[in-house]
Amino acid sequence: MKEQQSLVVRNPTDLVSLSPKWLEQKKEEQAKAELALASLKALGASEWRIERVTKRVRLLRKTVKALEAGFVPIPRFDSTKLTFDIEQLPLDVLTMVEEAKIQKVFDEFRFVAGNENERSYGRRRTFKRDPLVVGVIREPDAVRTDSPGGWVREREVFEEHFLIAWWRPEDISPFDHF
Repeated sequence: MKEQQSLVVRNPTDLVSLSPKWLEQKKEEQAKAELALASLKALGASEWRIERVTKRVRLLRKTVKALEAGFVPIPRFDSTKLTFDIEQLPLDVLTMVEEAKIQKVFDEFRFVAGNENERSYGRRRTFKRDPLVVGVIREPDAVRTDSPGGWVREREVFEEHFLIAWWRPEDISPFDHF
């Protein structure tokens, strides 16, 4: 059973000091996964198991690349694919997304809206949340279309999300949107 690692950040400087540890842990995990993959191939394991471990190794390689580039992993939130015609994106955020895109680390960029609703005993309460833009690395990195009926999702998709930008909408002026 894999030990779950929790992360508690009490102050923002903790993130800077934890970043090298994350990178070291992921590199160690990648080395173990690559060793396991080589062993599975040598022992003649099933194709399904080899394919599954291969996907995991590819995800770990991408994760290490993102950590080396300085991106911070975050929890996975419900999100939608980022389209650049979203009116809520300030100029600074567009610039950060462009810089992240140039590095060619991420498979996709996603938008986490800041307008989550919660229902409580039939009444609707609206909570203001700060929107996020996240970079997603995924393995497999694409959705297969080998079904005559249309889109078919892979049986197992591994994902990691990394923070690209977040902002407080009330602090943005209308001139920050182009």
